[in-house]
Amino acid sequence: MTIQEKAEVFERQFVLKNRDNGNAFYCLIDNADEDLRDLIHSAHDDMMPDDYKYQFIYDAISGISKDRHYSEVISADVYTSALTAWLNSSNGRVYYLTEALEGFQPSDGFNALTIAQEIEKEEVYRSVLSSLEQLV
Repeated sequence: MTIQEKAEVFERQFVLKNRDNGNAFYCLIDNADEDLRDLIHSAHDDMMPDDYKYQFIYDAISGISKDRHYSEVISADVYTSALTAWLNSSNGRVYYLTEALEGFQPSDGFNALTIAQEIEKEEVYRSVLSSLEQLV
């Protein structure tokens, strides 16, 4: 089995649901593969389960299964409201913003948020790809 084929298998084990407030989120089917659960746990690193992290994991798996270019998979949200909601969702995301400010010299706050989110998405993508490589 190839990495792309394994990603296809894993992609089918996600389901999109809606919370009472109407927000969509990804979760796993009840009988999801234990290897997928381990991949997700690894991609969360030290972070508690989180809707954004699940979205980024799904995006990485989906992108790999469809052979989408890496840069397309990790591109940040374009709306400031989406970026600030992402930042506000977990105190731990301030570290991504700090990394963006210290390492990339962004031109403004919007650029800093964009870079910060791309840092997290890249981290998740690399974790997912590494897990898939180990599994195949």
